[in-house]
Amino acid sequence: MKWIMIFLMLFGLWWNCRAENTLNDSLEENSQPLLEKANKFFDQGAYNSAYMMYTQVANDFKMKKDGLGYTMAMTGKAHASIGLRNFIETKFLLDSALIIGEKELGEHTELAQVYYIYGVYYNYVKAGAQALEMHDKALQMRRRLLGSDHPKVAESYNGIGEVYRYVIEDHFKAEEYFQRSADILHTQKDLDKKILFRAYYNLATTNRLIYDYDKALLYGLKSVETLTSLEEVNTTWLTTCYNMLANIYTSKKQPLQAIEYYQKAIDMRLSGGAHLNREIANGYNNLSLAYIETENYQEAIRNADKALNLLMNTVPFDTAKIVHSHYIKGKSYTHSNQFALARNSYQKCLQIQQGFSGDITTGVSNTYLHLSRLKKRAKEYDSALYFIQEAIQLNFQNEPIARHEYIPGYATLKDKPFLYRHLDEKGTILKALAIGSNDQKKWTQALDCFLLSISLMDVFWESQESELSRLSFMNDNYPVYENALDCSLHLYKITSDKSYLETAFKLMERGKSRLLRERVVEIQNFNNRNIPDSLLMQERQLKSHFAALQSTLETSSQSIGKDTVRNQLFSVGEEIRNWQRKIKKAYPEYTTMPTAKNEMTLADLQKKLNAGAVFVEYFFGSEAVYIISATSKNLCLIKVDADSLNEKISDFTSLLSKGIQGRTLEEDYRNYTHLAYKLYRQLLYPPLVAAGYDEKQTAGDALLIVPDGNLNYLPFHALIRSKPSNQQQVDYKSLDYTALHYAVSYAYDADAHFAPPYKERKGHPGLLAFGWSDGTGNNSKADELPGTYEELNSIARIMPGTFFRGEMAKKKAFMEQASDYNILHLAIHGGADEKNIHKSYLQFSDEKLFHHEMYQLNIKANLTVLSACETGSGKFFSSEGVYSMAHGFAYAGAKSILMTLWEVNDQSTAALIQKFYQNLDNNDPLHKALKNAQVDYLKDADEYAAHPAYWAGFVLWGNHLAIQQNNHPSMMVFVVGSAGILAICLLLLRRMRSKRTHLPSQA
Repeated sequence: MKWIMIFLMLFGLWWNCRAENTLNDSLEENSQPLLEKANKFFDQGAYNSAYMMYTQVANDFKMKKDGLGYTMAMTGKAHASIGLRNFIETKFLLDSALIIGEKELGEHTELAQVYYIYGVYYNYVKAGAQALEMHDKALQMRRRLLGSDHPKVAESYNGIGEVYRYVIEDHFKAEEYFQRSADILHTQKDLDKKILFRAYYNLATTNRLIYDYDKALLYGLKSVETLTSLEEVNTTWLTTCYNMLANIYTSKKQPLQAIEYYQKAIDMRLSGGAHLNREIANGYNNLSLAYIETENYQEAIRNADKALNLLMNTVPFDTAKIVHSHYIKGKSYTHSNQFALARNSYQKCLQIQQGFSGDITTGVSNTYLHLSRLKKRAKEYDSALYFIQEAIQLNFQNEPIARHEYIPGYATLKDKPFLYRHLDEKGTILKALAIGSNDQKKWTQALDCFLLSISLMDVFWESQESELSRLSFMNDNYPVYENALDCSLHLYKITSDKSYLETAFKLMERGKSRLLRERVVEIQNFNNRNIPDSLLMQERQLKSHFAALQSTLETSSQSIGKDTVRNQLFSVGEEIRNWQRKIKKAYPEYTTMPTAKNEMTLADLQKKLNAGAVFVEYFFGSEAVYIISATSKNLCLIKVDADSLNEKISDFTSLLSKGIQGRTLEEDYRNYTHLAYKLYRQLLYPPLVAAGYDEKQTAGDALLIVPDGNLNYLPFHALIRSKPSNQQQVDYKSLDYTALHYAVSYAYDADAHFAPPYKERKGHPGLLAFGWSDGTGNNSKADELPGTYEELNSIARIMPGTFFRGEMAKKKAFMEQASDYNILHLAIHGGADEKNIHKSYLQFSDEKLFHHEMYQLNIKANLTVLSACETGSGKFFSSEGVYSMAHGFAYAGAKSILMTLWEVNDQSTAALIQKFYQNLDNNDPLHKALKNAQVDYLKDADEYAAHPAYWAGFVLWGNHLAIQQNNHPSMMVFVVGSAGILAICLLLLRRMRSKRTHLPSQA
């Protein structure tokens, strides 16, 4: 029996050893495939399945004492635990992986992965400093082991960006890291699409937060495209992407597209089961916000209630989302003027938030913001001020600021630029209180708020790459400038302190034509750097291509075609960024190039104004027009009522563009004289009187105007200073036009009136001209414009140049030669588009030249004459002015532009242009050359031909001073003639001396 027991014991030991060896062999064979299967579950968003599989694999590797495998499995399990929001266990799992990894692996890519996932964990639990520390450890180890351009390094940059994006809320820093990640991934032959998808997704959401919606949409669509190209599509992430795209469309004020994508996301989540109730509720909340944009407030409330029903029946409660639902209901009630219900909804938000210990700062801040707006609408300004200050205060929990009356400085606020809206709100409340009490302190505080808001808006402006996003952002926030101007005016009236005039002047200057001014500065800086033109041309061509694609996208109606164009836009955008990186590396001075010019002060302006000049700058607000007038001695800031002004301008310009109409001749004359006088008294008389001029006298020699809003379409020189004594008899010749008293010129800012001319370039001819007609009458085009032939002939008789007429007036010739001339003259067809910024054009004999194509030109002309129809018309933006062909030429570098505001008559234009060039030939300044040409035209015209439709459509924009003319004809004749006479005299003198020498003696 004893021997039997010994035998069974030995047999058991042998069997156990054999079983262990068999298990080890099995683990060798099965653990790695199981790990890959777990990874696959994770990529699909099946976090429960992934978690269970990682658990099994981790146990297997632990039994084998395989430190590398165990570290990998535990890291994956921790990542799945994050997906399941089980953060307490996540830390335990990561600690276990970290202990084994640091002990057994040392410097290893899998240890770097542990650090990376630890960074992800800290990101989710909002521990920003610890997250950055872990991500940095992962980044440095990956760079040492794999090199700086490895996809895993890109992943680390992406992780760091997410910390800045979601925890620190420095969206500009986040965008920088996401872009670094994408830049690395674009260089890889074998793309890691999972990492690339995340980079695109993060770039999309971050650019939305910095208001660059067009760029956000491009990245959002690329993220969906990249995600759906994966072999295994993570449906959770796809749903999130649909939600993200909908958010972008909401921001772009395209709510119908937003609703479509929100519904897609909801439908996908509904098919996923009850465990997605929170996500579905979030979808209903977002859908509700989109319905608010469509003004369907009942549907908005219905969807918010759907979200609430789901959230109240899901345990544990998601307090932040419940608050968000009540907040949306409050917003819906506010917009539908149900203020009592709105107040109740906002109060519910606060009641729930006060009993919650979690971090829901943003939600509470927004609730206070909307309560403030609600109280303001009810004119309960003290309560409104309390709530808006609470909203601001919540964003400084770790650095308390004084309450209510205290205005934080820019240094305190610069890292929280999104508070520009809060400061604008606070400013409007303080302004309302100031109006009621005329309290100087309140006016000062209100102005401080508005100025701070504008400074914070600049942070967003400078970060945006998309031109359309910048235009939209400034358009939406333009009222801030109006409020700041109103405060400056009141404080100037109260104190007579001229510093408020200076503030108003800077506000007017900064609030308009910013894109154009930025481009002008860029051109000046490029011209002062030694960067080859060929390299700069590459960037111009890329930007022109980008703008052309944007134009195509705006006009395309087919969704498939739009997808193709968006892909092309994305590619060209990447090319532009790659070019910028390369040139910065090759030319370090490019990176240090100043981006802004020194702002002109009122003192600078007054020094530039001669004794007879009057400067007038306008700001066209929603309620009033603010006007600064200046002479060399006087300054004034005034405000006029904007009521019905837009209507008057529209009626007036309509009469001008219509011209002489026999059927309504007398009625049109009465309307014209009535409106021309009314507009003069409303817009020009006040600033002229303020400048010290008596309207009964012929005032100064120059009227320099910086218009704004619809005033860009108004020819001030066609306004009349007095009503005619007999309004029944049509006589346009005898009217007292402003043009008879002033040489009027216009510019997009004060500095442009005095912009220094381009230096004379030796070896280049002076004039390049294109005319629609060749004078033969055989032009194949339907509208030959015969007057353009005589127009060019008359110019040719005055000054030499290069002339292209009729079929020879081709676009290619212009594009190739435009940069070489001092004067450009285009007497061709033109057209404006008031809906699409890229569709205004000039028609050459073969092709159209569109606005966006001007981006690729480097015009160095001191004068550009656009003798074509509607070259000053186009799509209007409150902040930028009119996107016309003239705007395109200014963007390309043109110093002075003579353009048209409506369809001009080619015969009267020929006569006017001839006189203009004759005056130029006499070295008249540009504004006087135009004024004298118009006055001479009026002298020669009868009472009907003197209608301003025939002569007032031409306006001068830019530098109004005399230009340097290369190869000036009169000077050339004088020089050549003088030289010839001198040579003949010398020859005769020599011959006379020779004859005297050889005369016979008289002896």
